[in-house]
Formats: sequence, structure tokens, C-alpha cells
Amino acid sequence: MQSRRDWLKASVGIGGLVLSPNLSLSAKEIENFRPRKLESVVRLSSNENPYGPSKKVLNRIKDSFKYGCRYPGSFSDELADILAKKHGVDPESIIITGGSREGLKITALTYTKHGDEIIAGYPTYLTMMKYAEHRGASINWVPVDENKSYDLDEIEKRISANTKLVFLCNPNNPTGTIVPAKKLIDFCDVASKKATVFSDEAYYDYIETPNYPSMINAVRRGDNVIVSKTFSKVYGMAGLRLGYLIAKPEIANKIRKNVVAMSNILAIEAAKEALSDKSFYEFSVSK
Repeated sequence: MQSRRDWLKASVGIGGLVLSPNLSLSAKEIENFRPRKLESVVRLSSNENPYGPSKKVLNRIKDSFKYGCRYPGSFSDELADILAKKHGVDPESIIITGGSREGLKITALTYTKHGDEIIAGYPTYLTMMKYAEHRGASINWVPVDENKSYDLDEIEKRISANTKLVFLCNPNNPTGTIVPAKKLIDFCDVASKKATVFSDEAYYDYIETPNYPSMINAVRRGDNVIVSKTFSKVYGMAGLRLGYLIAKPEIANKIRKNVVAMSNILAIEAAKEALSDKSFYEFSVSK
């Protein structure tokens, strides 16, 4: 398997480490989207959005302080209804989590124990696999191909009766690659009949390929697919810790039993406002 050092060296050749941010902002953009100075140090390992939360979201957070005495249950249910409508699924298919990290952990908790297996590409985002390993599960690592993309053919070959989850991060972190649309659809159609496929779509909003499919389509069909989403990236809310999972109700109900943090009212209300703040979303994607 390629070491991280070897992978980083190879990535330079394909432009994997080339950065060309456009940081020039108009006065109006500064007022609405970035009411603070950019920090002098950029933490590339965190992939933090430096612009958000937007002004509208900040105002919503301030207005939500009056609900700080309430538990977040009903507020979370309202957000689940909004997200269900957005994605065309049943509200029972939505699980609100304390960032997508909690979603990854509780999925591992639900599906893996000592002796079980997760199949994952390498390198990729490691949270789920690390947690599963702590529970005694093994990880069947499949190195990315020469283009730094998932080798889906090899992943499919390795699925066995012992495989509980197949993990995809698409677009992948840290390689930045996406799986060709048709290949992704065909893979999930076959693989989800053998094991549950987990699709981490934290960076889905940045895909430029027209009509690129989300695996939420597979959830709507009733396939054994779980999709992870987050408000940390395009919405600039990493510090507020709000994410969610999407799965068919029978899967979602199993995972929901292991939710610990959920989130808090300020983050939940911020997420509602972020979903309606189309101007910031477009600004964030363009930058």
C-alpha cells in the first residue's frame, strides 16, 4: 500500500497540491458573507470554509438564544422535515447528528463488532474505519488507482459474507477525485445487494459535473445505501457541529438508536437559515 508520503509526492504531479484561491471580496460580500478577517494560517487538513457562517445565519443564531432553555427534539424534527422535502425522502429517513463525524461513528457502532469487516479505498477519510477498528472490526483497504480514484471493480470483488459496510467518500478526501457517474450508479446497484454502502457526500456541493447523481437516489429506491451530509463545508458551519444521515426508514431507525449528541438548538436553527440562504451558498461554491 502507498504510504502517505509517497501519495503526497505523486499528487504534486497531478496538481493535487496546487492552490489558487480567489480571496478578493467586494464590500457587499464582506458585509454579507465574511464579517471578519481571514486568518493568516490556512489549515489545509481541516478543509474549513473561511467565509461562513453568513450574516443571515449569524442573526438567526442570535435570535435563537431565547430557545436555549429548551431541549432540541422538536426543533430537530422540524429540520428533518425540511431536509426530507429538500431530498425527496420520508422524514423518518433523516437522522440529525452532531456533525457528520457522529453519523460516521454511530453507523460503525450499528453495523460493526469484533470480527466484522468494512471495505474502504485508501487514502480516504478515516473516522468511520478508526472507530470500527476500536470495536474489533477489520478494514479491507483497497488502494486508489493510478488516477487517485476508487478502484470500484476491486472493491466489488472483495465483498464477502463478512462485509458489513462498503465506505465511499465521494468526492474523496484527501484525493479530491470523483467516481464517474455511471460507474458509481452501477457499483451501488450491485454492491448494495451484498452489503450496505455508505456514501460520504461532505463535498458533493463542489462537484462541477452537470447532473452528477447523489446516492440519495438509491435511498429513494429502497437500496441498502446510507448517505452522509454536513453543514461544515459549503455552509461554513464547521464549528456549530451539524450533519445528517439519509437512509431508508428501516435502516435509519436502527442507526437512530445510537445517536448521542444530535446537536443543539443554535446549530439546528442556523442550519434552517443556511438552507434558505441561496446567495451565500452560491458565493461559497464559486469561491
